[in-house]
Amino acid sequence: MERWAILIDRYLGGECSRAELAELKRLLNEDPSLKLYLARAESLLRGGQPYRLSKTQTRSAFDRFQRTLGASDGTDPSSAPIAKTKSHLPLRLVRVTGLVAAAALVVWVSHFGLAAVLRIPKHRLTFATARGERSHIALPDGSNVEMAPESRLVFVSTLGSDRVVTLAGQAYFRVQHDARHKFVVHAGTARFEDVGTRFLVRAYKSDSAVRVTVTEGAVALTTPSATSEYVLRAGTTALVTRKAGIAVAQASDSVSYLAWTSGRLIFDDTPLPEVVADLSRWYGIDVIIADSSLQHVRIHGSLPAAYRDDALAILASLAHARLVRHGSTAALVAMSAHSVSVDPSVVRQ
Repeated sequence: MERWAILIDRYLGGECSRAELAELKRLLNEDPSLKLYLARAESLLRGGQPYRLSKTQTRSAFDRFQRTLGASDGTDPSSAPIAKTKSHLPLRLVRVTGLVAAAALVVWVSHFGLAAVLRIPKHRLTFATARGERSHIALPDGSNVEMAPESRLVFVSTLGSDRVVTLAGQAYFRVQHDARHKFVVHAGTARFEDVGTRFLVRAYKSDSAVRVTVTEGAVALTTPSATSEYVLRAGTTALVTRKAGIAVAQASDSVSYLAWTSGRLIFDDTPLPEVVADLSRWYGIDVIIADSSLQHVRIHGSLPAAYRDDALAILASLAHARLVRHGSTAALVAMSAHSVSVDPSVVRQ
């Protein structure tokens, strides 16, 4: 058994010495989640069952420990006196009641699991990709995630509770469905819940909307301001605006959105500023529009994800522009421009 578990067990039983109280205080301050564990355990013992311990007995230990945690006068907590507890019930009755409550707790824990009863996170994992980097992740629940460049994902699961993901960036989810434990993705102001599915979520800060594309199964979409839940089926894409005022569902060709997972970057009537932002993210360089006449150009075409130079050359052709390279900066200039000076300090589009 872990040391913190032993100390909490002794504390709940009123058996902690002054030194053990000081040690438990240190552990709780180092890991705040243990305070939640302790509070829930005490709640279960005090009032979660039909049989209760003496209120005087349970509260005295709790108050004593609170005073120890709150000591701020610089004194050694181990020197604090331990108050004696007087029960208004006969000692034998107190002991019997305590045993009954403990037995009830054991039954509950054995049925649901300790982590489930106390809601302790079983897994909390963080994954991130840099510019020019992709990653394939196998989550502990059996789900798989493919992350695009410059993305961050936090996965939290609790025994007996939901699996929750927070995403900033872009990722393709292949969810291991579990009817008892929801798989929920938070991206921007949108909340997506798996209904046995595969789906893509794009939620870069620079994007005007969060986008989800369902390729298999279904996803339930909600936002804080939505009056109802959208259920998105395979082959459907939904856009959620930044203010989450509107969620627009539309039929779509998911192939173009998912092309990056198989080595292609496909753009369908996409504004050039969005394209260069994606390529900067994808290849880890600064791709800029150095000529204002190109700002309103829209791109329709396919670029090779694995070949940066080829992709940039194709982009220049599609934009009817010239490509000028300067170190880690690639600038697009209009064909009519006779010369151009590429300033690396130009703000990325």
